[in-house]
Amino acid sequence: MTAMLLLLIILVFSLMIASATAINGNQTKPGCELYCGNITVPYPFGMGKECSIDEWANINCSTAFSPPKPFIGNIEVIEFSQNEVRLKNLVATSCYNASGFLNGFTSSFYLSGTPYRFSSTKNKFTVLGCNITGLAISVRQTVNYSTTSVRQTVNYSSGCGTSCYGRENIIQGSCSVGSGCCQSSIPEGFNEIYIELLDTSVENHTNSLSCGAAFIAEEDKYKFKASDLNFRNFPSLTEVPMVLNFAVGNQKCEEAKQNATTYACKENSYCYDLVDDGTGYLCNCSDGYKGNPYLNQGCQDVDECENPSNNDCEKICTNTQGSYYCSCPDGLYGDGKKDGKGCTKKNKEFPILQLTL
Repeated sequence: MTAMLLLLIILVFSLMIASATAINGNQTKPGCELYCGNITVPYPFGMGKECSIDEWANINCSTAFSPPKPFIGNIEVIEFSQNEVRLKNLVATSCYNASGFLNGFTSSFYLSGTPYRFSSTKNKFTVLGCNITGLAISVRQTVNYSTTSVRQTVNYSSGCGTSCYGRENIIQGSCSVGSGCCQSSIPEGFNEIYIELLDTSVENHTNSLSCGAAFIAEEDKYKFKASDLNFRNFPSLTEVPMVLNFAVGNQKCEEAKQNATTYACKENSYCYDLVDDGTGYLCNCSDGYKGNPYLNQGCQDVDECENPSNNDCEKICTNTQGSYYCSCPDGLYGDGKKDGKGCTKKNKEFPILQLTL
């Protein structure tokens, strides 16, 4: 009895290890960790140069925190996906104390030499305060496809100004009119940004509205509140995420496919060119497959027949690699599809009896 129990424990333990290996194997390279603390780090990212696709994707998993936290440069990562990264904010601030002296902090993001770009479609440059202007001065990086040389162009900028004369004039929940909060778009291709605040007020700075903040925010994740103008609440603004786009190569798909050694998209996946925010391409699993397109055997077949909501079969569903087909059981005919001919019962012919008198 004891031997059988021990054998059962070993079997269960082996299945648990196999299951964990399968899960990790579909998201990371063999032998690489999938998690940094509570954050999933899927390939092409990884912790260590052997676990990431390139140096830019080598994530620093800092054990100075409990649980550990992942960082790109000095910026904390809160989410990785197959086409973008979400980071915590670095907030630029300025505040006048009761004596009228200015205390302020600028913020800057330096990601040059990497394929990261601040998303121009999901982020907004956001400024909080009364009678204050925020500027985001940036560097745009372009890559020559034929030589892979990098050229940087300065003087791209984004900015906006606020105006208000007291809390009663502040409009909650909106940055569209510039009362206490304003937002402006970020041009495509930025990967270095320096943020600063300029005071445009002519009044004495002795009240709680003499503070300002500026940051890059994912537009759908930030809703302006008057309480955000209080400098004591500025630290909470770092929790508003900003979005980085990235690419796995500095070529278009058509060119990248010519070199099988460096081409990043593996079997059962396809390549697509970046449309906004830089150069390069990304990969995605083909229809009928799911998983990680950057890993060998990373895109696995989806069994559409497991869940009836994933197929349109009326009776019989048969899974195939990357697809499925419908059919009817014996005695019925049709294409077997709910939105097609379905399955219809075959008419039975009754025999005719001939009587002779």
